[in-house]
Amino acid sequence: MTLLFITTGNNCCVDFLKEQKTEVNVQILDLAKDIINGKRDFELQVMNVNPDLILVYRCPYILSKSIYSSAQYGAYNIHPSLLPKYAGLNPWNEIFKNKEAYSGVTLHKITDVIDSGEVIYQESFRIEENDTIDTARHRADIIAAKLVNAFWNTYILNLLSLKCSW
Repeated sequence: MTLLFITTGNNCCVDFLKEQKTEVNVQILDLAKDIINGKRDFELQVMNVNPDLILVYRCPYILSKSIYSSAQYGAYNIHPSLLPKYAGLNPWNEIFKNKEAYSGVTLHKITDVIDSGEVIYQESFRIEENDTIDTARHRADIIAAKLVNAFWNTYILNLLSLKCSW
């Protein structure tokens, strides 16, 4: 099974996925390092991997239906807010503008409507008075890795055990 993790920059999720030693072929498409010439090039790179499962975090592109529906075991997004609140790309400015006392991270299935798919995991954290977007984003990264860990241990490893029993 091939898992494609699409992200921008190094973060706790990348660290977690690199540490996993299983039959899962983890491919990381780091949009901060890999040369991407627009959305078309991005989609071609994703299709070239031919992933069985897609996991997205910190991705500046909305996946087209042809991409997210091509993954046999689905496509999932890690979003830095407590959905359904603050759906859409990069909600941090709105969260801070509205002086939210709490935010969080949501891992959900990707569907036709942005950030509205089935919530798989969700965890909140307090935004302190002295927090900046960077400090809150760092806490969100740590929580995102926890959610990826839970998703790995429940969904992905379950897929592997089912696949092995055939």
